[in-house]
Amino acid sequence: MFSASPGGWPGGSATNRGSARMIGKNRKYRHFRKTTRQTVRLMGAYLPSFLGAMRHRAKFRSLQYFCTFFCHNRSGHTLVASLLNAHPEVVISNEKDAVQIMRMGFNHGQIYWLIMRRDRNFAAHGSRTHHFSYHVPNQWQGRFMTLKIIGDKNGSCTIEHLQKCPDLYSRITRTFRIPVKVINVIRNPFDNIATLTTRLNQPLEQSIELYFGGHETIEQQRKLIQPSRWITVKNDEIIAHPKRELRRLCAFFDLEASESYLNDCAGIVYESPNKTRNKIEWTPELIRKVDLGIQRFPTLHGYSFDS
Repeated sequence: MFSASPGGWPGGSATNRGSARMIGKNRKYRHFRKTTRQTVRLMGAYLPSFLGAMRHRAKFRSLQYFCTFFCHNRSGHTLVASLLNAHPEVVISNEKDAVQIMRMGFNHGQIYWLIMRRDRNFAAHGSRTHHFSYHVPNQWQGRFMTLKIIGDKNGSCTIEHLQKCPDLYSRITRTFRIPVKVINVIRNPFDNIATLTTRLNQPLEQSIELYFGGHETIEQQRKLIQPSRWITVKNDEIIAHPKRELRRLCAFFDLEASESYLNDCAGIVYESPNKTRNKIEWTPELIRKVDLGIQRFPTLHGYSFDS
């Protein structure tokens, strides 16, 4: 079990501060390696994506919206994206990082083609990430009937892009030439922070700072974007009421939701949220710190350590 003291980050002992700096350096190095590999791959994908976009341009004419996710890593947005992606008129890729591709100079048609290819490959491997399969039987992951919605799910990277480029939403809209709609998935902050702590192997207090810093960025964007282009989905609500929340999401994108689609999607949703907060040792001071952070943001009101 991970243990953290209120003084352990950033103002604790020299050992703790040194460990935190080392974690930060390792994260930056891993991010650099990942970005470099992705850049090299994309350089090789420029011509194939250009030709692919030309071949498939007729399929793109029916597009109505581009879908992007503004939310935290480990928030449950992979589940939401996978359920939407099972709809016959939707293609949403898993962590293609469409924003980074856009910033590298690819045009909208190239990005659409890369999203489609990523979705096919992900579905061919069982729509699996980590230790959970997001495959929805009998539905349309990896393929589509008529393409009305296209998008990419990469919440944490998108937050990083937003922090570097606050007018990113406007740039996305100009690039894709269709209206852009945003899905914001929220999970109980205590669970989201606990999962960040264990997955990133970092001090609990650092995860708290990371979480609320990211949420500040999300809230700034929410205030700038038209309400009709923004929807917030709570992880606990889609787990408790998957059909209701999917109907709401489909209505947001002007899609019809058949009963077979709703039933098949509801069948893969886990029975209850994963309360990872119970796998971490919390001090009263750190619980209080998260409670104060929750009070700052109306979208987080109602969440607590015991909820």
